[in-house]
Amino acid sequence: NRGDVYYQLDDYDSALEEYNQAIEIDEENAAAYYGRAKIYYDEEEYDEAIADCTRAIEFDEENYDAYCKRGDAYDMQEDYDSAIEDYTQAIAIDDENDEAYCKRGNVYSEQEDYESAIEDYTTAIELNDENAEAYCGRGDAYYMQDDFDSALEDYNEALDLDSDNQTAYYARGNIYCIQGDYQSAVEDYKDALRIDPDNETYKEALEDALNKQFE
Repeated sequence: NRGDVYYQLDDYDSALEEYNQAIEIDEENAAAYYGRAKIYYDEEEYDEAIADCTRAIEFDEENYDAYCKRGDAYDMQEDYDSAIEDYTQAIAIDDENDEAYCKRGNVYSEQEDYESAIEDYTTAIELNDENAEAYCGRGDAYYMQDDFDSALEDYNEALDLDSDNQTAYYARGNIYCIQGDYQSAVEDYKDALRIDPDNETYKEALEDALNKQFE
């Protein structure tokens, strides 16, 4: 579909035109509805994205991607129960894909159900041990449970896989601060700021760690 090509080129207007045309020709074109849903999602038009994903699923009940994207839209609307339901359905369609486990883990974390989050992140990692997001997410869940040693291990793994993961640098820096290792914290906060120089949270954390380092 030419719409997919335009989408990859970030030419959303042309992509939308192609998807609309495809739907006019075949109103049961699940791929076109899903393609259009991706555009609506990227443009933060979540109701429209949900509606198009629903149409895609109506005409293709095994549409893993549409369930995941609709789950993403529900998550952005903070409708966490609906998001979990969609990710669970995506897993039922393809239980060997780490993506939906990771996404569902994120929602469980947002609900502060850290045990369920850890379980899903662990499954994601078992399916794909190069999933830096899953390591980082599981690290966050361990952190929230005050299991700092496990969190540290996961942040280390995440950074080995993705050396530009600013979230992992910041979170690991926080653990180093808790453990009193302010020099290591300073280095991590500096790395986080290297990636996102205007982040005020990182700037404040760095200043605080520097002050404690020289107390």
